[in-house]
Amino acid sequence: MCTRDSNIWRSRCPMICFYAVEYHFVDHVATQFGKRQGIPTEETRSVITNLHRFSRRNNQDISDWSAKHHHWIAMWNHRETLFESDNSPHNDLAYQKYLVWYGEHYRLKLKPGWTREEWSELV
Repeated sequence: MCTRDSNIWRSRCPMICFYAVEYHFVDHVATQFGKRQGIPTEETRSVITNLHRFSRRNNQDISDWSAKHHHWIAMWNHRETLFESDNSPHNDLAYQKYLVWYGEHYRLKLKPGWTREEWSELV
């Protein structure tokens, strides 16, 4: 497993690009690194909701984005202290619990498997 820059990909911190701020939640990508997929906390959900309410359209008068995002920038500068400490390995029981939680909190749109006819149209 690649551990290069793990201090970044294991940090629970904001990522900033001018007006856009996206929070990097380690638990969203944990399974990609063989780690347990955690169930997001209410705090996690409220941060995502608040960040997604912010739009550039409603803030066209802002020219100094560093001042606007000083809180998020300070968090990024201290990302080493925001390191995710849960290093539990992935297991099926934890993943099944996550899937139950996910199904209770989000609408799932499932499509039946592709037929041979649909598949052949792609080839």
